[in-house]
Amino acid sequence: MTTELITTINTKEIIVYINNGVQKFVPITPICEAIGILVSYQVERIEDDALLGADFIQLSVADENETINIIPCLPIKYILGWIGSIVTTVPGEDYIENLDIYKEACYDAFYNYLTQTAVFYQEKA
Repeated sequence: MTTELITTINTKEIIVYINNGVQKFVPITPICEAIGILVSYQVERIEDDALLGADFIQLSVADENETINIIPCLPIKYILGWIGSIVTTVPGEDYIENLDIYKEACYDAFYNYLTQTAVFYQEKA
């Protein structure tokens, strides 16, 4: 499995894991941390969603010290829908200032990543 950096938001690196050069999974933790929302609540929301929950995975990834970490991820095709569903008031959290700015930064980064990838595949064909 390889990784690609999509962007950095609030010092958090937003990456994509690529499995066999085809399947792409986006860890939700750095996005949650960049936006300032609880990862556990978002995992619960995703798992409870019929569409997102069906394809939600927890990847086992070794870090630089060979420690295995469990990383909650969504397939890249669902990431923008999930980001769009994040609201400014979340149970157990304060109002999230600048949420729309962070969401737009995520939208822009994923749009740029996806359109660059699409152009690359189109050029290869």
